[in-house]
Order: sequence, then C-alpha cells, then structure tokens
Amino acid sequence: MSHTDQILEFVVDELLLDPDDEQLTLDDELLAAERIDSLGLMRLIAFLGDEFDVTVPYDEILIENFRNVRTIGDYLAGKLSPGAS
Repeated sequence: MSHTDQILEFVVDELLLDPDDEQLTLDDELLAAERIDSLGLMRLIAFLGDEFDVTVPYDEILIENFRNVRTIGDYLAGKLSPGAS
C-alpha cells in the first residue's frame, strides 16, 4: 500500500465529518469542503508523525500542503526524500 493510500484510508476511516462520505478521491478538498475540521487536521498531522516518523513544523501547516490527499502525499514524499529536513 502506498503512502498516499494509507493517508486516504486514515482520512476515510477516522476523520471524515460525514460518515457517508466514503467516496473520497485523492483530489477532493478536505478543509475547504469541510470534510475534515481543524481537530481532524491535527489528528492527521499526528498520524503522519506516528506512521511515517515525520515532524510537521508549524510553519508548514499550510493549505498548499493539506488541501487534499494528493497534496498531503506529495508533502510527505518530500519529507521522506533523502536530504529532506
């Protein structure tokens, strides 16, 4: 299972505000469409730390990094790449 698939599964299983919203795609807006709330975002950041051993600095908690599952996966890939801080 890819990192992006793991993130999608976590979001669907744990964070969606509407439990009937199981057809979430990689490109569906999360915060702007109110699929997750700010507490969900914090839980997602904790998941990234626990599951992938990455730290998300406060200044990187931006809509550009957490817009949808695809952007989160891209952000994570950057954090996991050799030489990333």
